Amino acid sequence: MDYKKLGYDLLPLVGGVDNISKLTHCATRLRFEFCDRSKVDKTAIENTPGVISVVEKGGQFQVVVGNDVPITYRVLSNEMGGTAAKSSSESSSDDEKEKSGIITNIISVISTTFTPVIPALIGGGMIKAVLSILVLCGLDDSSSTYAILNLISDAAFYFMPVLLAYGAAIKFECNPVLAMTLACALLHPTWTGMVSAGEGVDFFHIPVQLVDYSNSFSSSLQVLFYITFSYKIVSF
Repeated sequence: MDYKKLGYDLLPLVGGVDNISKLTHCATRLRFEFCDRSKVDKTAIENTPGVISVVEKGGQFQVVVGNDVPITYRVLSNEMGGTAAKSSSESSSDDEKEKSGIITNIISVISTTFTPVIPALIGGGMIKAVLSILVLCGLDDSSSTYAILNLISDAAFYFMPVLLAYGAAIKFECNPVLAMTLACALLHPTWTGMVSAGEGVDFFHIPVQLVDYSNSFSSSLQVLFYITFSYKIVSF
């Protein structure tokens, strides 16, 4: 199957580049958000060679392609100018936004933010599984080889705020590099040192809560609001 060709085949069926508001992908699916859903030919997409199925869920139009979905995604992303989201001026109209319920919007935010992180989590989990097998086969868990493989497998979990920042930037239409830089600040050694010390910290006499953002989904969710608020202030 030519998955590059599939990308070009899907483009006119989803209403063209101008109709794609946001685009992400997970392990097997392309996840679209459209400016105008009525321009999308769902039946034709379902009958396109290479498409396994089509699912509309959580405010997204999901096209199931299979494990080679990154190839098709790159084609579509390149056609969009190398970005997975448009600027706010090109996004969906006010009428389309009003049609979306609050619950749907919340699900869409969570889905779009976490979807790009999934491949990294899967990769880290697979390395941990291989590492466990190697230990059973005789690998010394105190060796440097074990330590290096273990830190690689932990990387995606430790730097979760940075990975979520990328997904949040796509959803909230921010600059991904700026969003990830703000998230990196929460993992800076100076900050982690303050958290470890446990002493009171203030920012211009405003008390600051000391939170360890590494290895935590719940704490990382706070990063989304931090990134969005900070970015809007900078933009303003």
